[in-house]
Amino acid sequence: MKRIFLYYTAIFLIVSTSQLKSVWFDLNFKCQNPQVWFVDKNNGWLGCWKSGFNTNTIIFFSTNGGETWDTSLKVWKYTEGIPLFSDIYFYNKRYGWLLDWGLGLLWRTTDSGKTWSSSQCGYGAGMLGKLSFVDSLYGWIAYLDGYIDKTTDGGETFIHLVKPDFSIPDSLRESYRDVFFVNRNLGWVVGRLGGNLLIKKTTDGGLSWANFVNSNLSGTPKAVFFH
Repeated sequence: MKRIFLYYTAIFLIVSTSQLKSVWFDLNFKCQNPQVWFVDKNNGWLGCWKSGFNTNTIIFFSTNGGETWDTSLKVWKYTEGIPLFSDIYFYNKRYGWLLDWGLGLLWRTTDSGKTWSSSQCGYGAGMLGKLSFVDSLYGWIAYLDGYIDKTTDGGETFIHLVKPDFSIPDSLRESYRDVFFVNRNLGWVVGRLGGNLLIKKTTDGGLSWANFVNSNLSGTPKAVFFH
């Protein structure tokens, strides 16, 4: 049975599953906007940035469920142009992506985060979005501003699936907060349609969508996940 989870709050915590009783602890990285993704109970990546005179963006890597973190993977110096990540996603231990709203780029690694290449995505800098990939080639980005894009080549190029209608008021347009696909055809996007909760579902890879709108729930969904 597939289960859908809609998260209404954003918290950054690491859970230890070594015991039946969950143990939560604060990693205290002292960096901003952390984005984390684990491919299994041991291997995970975290991207965040530190503000100040010498702003750096750092990628951390853990192989023990988040108990310790390797900070030697990648550091973008402030002199290089600083990526500001809105999401991180790894398909497996090798292939991963970082969505950079600061520079309007998608960063891609094929060696577990040791090296990264970038390609232009979205509609320029300042576009906040979320990622979902089902293999090393097929992925989707859902943007806060109401765009949904798709790639079939690992992020080198994108197909624009959904665009917002700027002829209608902001209060009536769709705004997306997360996306999740289980295969190349079946996926969901969650967000808001005006003041109402919105769940979008596709069975053809995003070519067409069915909308489920609920006006009885307050707040904004932050994430969607099926297992």
